[in-house]
Amino acid sequence: MIISSGCPRNARGFLKDKTFPKYNRIAFDFLKMYKDRKDAGQKLSLLLQRYQGENVIVYGLTRGGVPVAYEVAKYLNAPLEAFIVKKLGAPYQEELALGAVTEGKEPGVYYNKEILSHMHLLESDLKSSIQRKMADIEELQKKIRPDAKLHLFPKAIAIIVDDGIATGSTMKAALKFFKKLGQFRITVAVPVGQRSVLEELGELADEVVCAEPVLYLEAVGEFYKDFTQVESETVLALLEQSRKPLAKKN
Repeated sequence: MIISSGCPRNARGFLKDKTFPKYNRIAFDFLKMYKDRKDAGQKLSLLLQRYQGENVIVYGLTRGGVPVAYEVAKYLNAPLEAFIVKKLGAPYQEELALGAVTEGKEPGVYYNKEILSHMHLLESDLKSSIQRKMADIEELQKKIRPDAKLHLFPKAIAIIVDDGIATGSTMKAALKFFKKLGQFRITVAVPVGQRSVLEELGELADEVVCAEPVLYLEAVGEFYKDFTQVESETVLALLEQSRKPLAKKN
């Protein structure tokens, strides 16, 4: 798929669609560091203009992806949902991500088999880590959805948004969940991502849209001037704010 006008000015756009795999949209203008997640979401939204008027739901991966997704949902006039994903840490080395697990009755679980093999670990070795993360997920659910449940729309186009892609563990877990759900069409949308990981995601999603693909990405925060941690209260406020115009429209 070739997009001639969807790429924002002063941005490098990457778009891969499995239906037309030989067409990759890359413009080589320079993109300055994002001011914050709001700025990133506004720039990313311009790459998704063609989805205006479509049957779309926007999912922001918690917690950092939600402010970005909020801007996308607002631009597309689409419903917004926060989708909870937690990284799985290595035994006795929690900061080392070996995979990720999602919320849901049938959670999506992703294992980084390369790192597991390197550390001589089996998937079964992460059972305790998964149990701890599921408890964390339940706690976060109570904070961001005190009176509601996760809304799923399998027949809609799901645009899954995060604030960036480094290893891709959380996004891969999310994609496993939505593919198991039988989602009609899945688009991954991020402001910045490592090119090799974006290619991997392209094998799992119907489409990958990234405003700033880079050859190597050590930390997503390097591309933001303000990368303040997103609190649960902020997620809840954005979800409530996103429903106001939709409620008025209905």
